[in-house]
Amino acid sequence: MRILCLLFACSLVTGGCATSFAPLYRDYQATHFSSLSALQDSLQLALNEAGWTLTTAPTPEALRTHPQTKADLGLYRIKVFLDAVPLEAPYVRIFFHPYRYFIVGGRSKIAILRGDLLNDLIHPLDKALQHHGFVAVGTAHTRDKVPIR
Repeated sequence: MRILCLLFACSLVTGGCATSFAPLYRDYQATHFSSLSALQDSLQLALNEAGWTLTTAPTPEALRTHPQTKADLGLYRIKVFLDAVPLEAPYVRIFFHPYRYFIVGGRSKIAILRGDLLNDLIHPLDKALQHHGFVAVGTAHTRDKVPIR
């Protein structure tokens, strides 16, 4: 019984210290675009306005940015690039691709966006996309969440 109480107490203490998870994408709703090319043009302008420069994308309908260094922590740097992909009308999904680049030459994908890194990515992007006619709708989890009755 003592072990069970100790485990319960430890789970309560460590549960408050758990990181908050943020998916590596964010969805936006396009409000007034009649064609895919108009949507891509507005996406390109918004990404440029947010400080991202475009590079060759893996598919014709997607947009990809050059990696940007978002943090330099001594032993590694965090670089991020974005993919903007039109989904079923009228949605666009922005994928974040964060990587750690170690001073010894390796790299590893970051699976969870921390709050400070997420804020550095989201706020300028949201502002630029809203200026060009997109509305942030969050992630599929937050968008599709239905309250339990």
